[in-house]
Amino acid sequence: MVNDNFAYFPTQKINWNKVKTIYQPVVDTVKTRNDFIHLLENVNNELYNGHVFLNTNTASSNRTIPTGADLKIVFKETKFVIAEVRPGFYAALCRLKKGWLF
Repeated sequence: MVNDNFAYFPTQKINWNKVKTIYQPVVDTVKTRNDFIHLLENVNNELYNGHVFLNTNTASSNRTIPTGADLKIVFKETKFVIAEVRPGFYAALCRLKKGWLF
C-alpha cells in the first residue's frame, strides 16, 4: 500500500524495496504488541516524513505533535498559555501546569 500510494516517492530518494529487505528479517523477532509498534515506527521513519504516524504509542515512542505532545500551548493576546498538560508524561512530571503564561 505504501509503495503504491506514498505521495512523496517521486521527489524523495527512498528505496522502498531496500526498506523491505532491511526490516523483513526483523518481523520474525516480534513477540509483543510493543515490539510490533516499534518495528512499524522504524519502518515509518524510513519515509522521512513527520506526517506519517501510527496513531498509537508506547512509553518509548517519539511523540508526534500535536497528537502525542505533552503540552498544548496557545497564544492569547500577547502571551503563550499552557492550555493542556498530558497527565503522567514529562511536562506533568516537570510540574508544568495548565494556565501558566509565557
